[in-house]
Amino acid sequence: MTRLLDMLEPYLQTRRDYGFRTKGDQGRLRDFVAFMNASGADVITGRLAIEWATRAGAPATWEVRLSPVRSFAKYLANSDPRTEIPPTGVFPQHRRPQPHIYSEAEVEDL
Repeated sequence: MTRLLDMLEPYLQTRRDYGFRTKGDQGRLRDFVAFMNASGADVITGRLAIEWATRAGAPATWEVRLSPVRSFAKYLANSDPRTEIPPTGVFPQHRRPQPHIYSEAEVEDL
């Protein structure tokens, strides 16, 4: 299991070197690695990644949680072919309702 933890910092550093901001992803990935450790898994699987993503937050946030895990899995797959890259499109897209723009007459009525 320490392999995932050992690979996390070089992955994050590589992302930073390419100009990506990793602050949000860093916390999510550390949480994911802790989850993997608690699960006793030494390799990322799609099932475990989806299980982790759905453990917290509203369904609208699950894809946001899974996205950095998918990138990390792609990085790990270069050195460990057993690594599964979590699939895209697992969670339905959530769209915010379109806001109502009040007309001048509606504003005057208010």
